[in-house]
Amino acid sequence: MKKTVFSVMAVLITVFLFFGVNVSAKEVKNICVYGDSIPAGYGLASPSENFVNQLAEEYSLKEGESLFNYAVSGATSGEILGQIKNTSNEILQNADTVIISAGGNDIMNEYGIKLVESAQKYGLEIGSAGIVFDYQNPVNMIGQMLSMLINSDKADIILNIFDDCMTESAKADYQKAVDVFEKNIQEMTEYIKNTGSQADIYIFALYDPISVFSMDGDFFKSLSGSIESMHEYVLEFAGSDEKLHAVDVYGHFSGHYGEWTNIYKFDIHPNKAGHEQLYKITDNAIKSNETAESFSESSIDIYEMSYEIEKPESNDYIVWIILGGIVAVAVIGAVIIALVKNRE
Repeated sequence: MKKTVFSVMAVLITVFLFFGVNVSAKEVKNICVYGDSIPAGYGLASPSENFVNQLAEEYSLKEGESLFNYAVSGATSGEILGQIKNTSNEILQNADTVIISAGGNDIMNEYGIKLVESAQKYGLEIGSAGIVFDYQNPVNMIGQMLSMLINSDKADIILNIFDDCMTESAKADYQKAVDVFEKNIQEMTEYIKNTGSQADIYIFALYDPISVFSMDGDFFKSLSGSIESMHEYVLEFAGSDEKLHAVDVYGHFSGHYGEWTNIYKFDIHPNKAGHEQLYKITDNAIKSNETAESFSESSIDIYEMSYEIEKPESNDYIVWIILGGIVAVAVIGAVIIALVKNRE
C-alpha cells in the first residue's frame, strides 16, 4: 500500500512540476523605462514609493546596471522618443522589458495652451473681477476656473473662456496632438525593435483624472474624448504584435482617481497609493503575459488531445486548462494505481 501511495505521489509531483515550469512567470533581468512625470515619480515623498523602484525591488534590479529609468517630468511623446533614441543599442538589446508612459503632456500642453490664450483675451474682464490665474500650471488653472463657476459674478467670464477654447482651429489642434502621439508611439516601438532588441514592450494607456469633475461643457468633453482616443489606440496597437502589451491604467484607475491621484488638490499625478497600483498592474502584466503563453503552448495540447474539446475563444480557456490539467493528473494517478494493483 505504501508503495502504491508513493508511486502515485511521485507521478503527481512530476506532473505538477511540469505544469509549474511551463507556467512560470517571465524572468526579468533588465528593464528600461521611458516616460514623463509618472515613472519619474513626481510629487512622491520618497523614491521608494515610485512604481519603477517597486518593480526593481521585486526583480532584484539595480539602477544603472539592470534598471535604466530615463523618465523626465514634463516630457512629451516626442521627447520620450528622443529618450529612446539616445539610449545605447547595447542597453536596449540587453533589455528584456521596456516600459513606456507617454501622452499626458501632449494632451495637457495643447489644451493648456488654448486655455491660457483664451484667458488672456479676457484679460480686462479677469482683472476687473479680481481673478489671478496660475498660467504656468493648466491643471491648477482648470481647478481655479471650476471653483469660480459657483460664483455668479465670475461664472460668465469662465464659461466664455472655456467656449473660446473650442473654435474649429482649436479642435483641429487637439486632434493633431492625438495623431502625433500615435505616430510617436509607433516610432518608439519600431526603433526599439530595429536595434535588435527582443524586449517585451509595455505601454501605459493614458488615464483621465480630470473626469472626476463631471463637467458637461464642450471643453471637458473634448479633453476626455482625446484621452479616451489615446487610451483606445494603445489597447489596439498593443494587440498588433506579440511583443507589445498595454498596461490599462485608464481602465484600472477609473472610479478611483480620488483615492489614487492628487486630483482633488488639482494635481493629476498618482499618489503613493496610485504608484502601488501602478506597480501591481505592471507586474501583473509582465507575469500574466508569460503565463498565458506558457499555458497555451503546453497544457492546452494535453487537454485537447485527451478530451477532443475545442479550445474556447475567450480568456476563460485558462480556467478550463487548469481543470483539464487536474483531470489529467487524476486519470494518470488512477492508471498507475490500477497497474500497481495488477502487479500485486
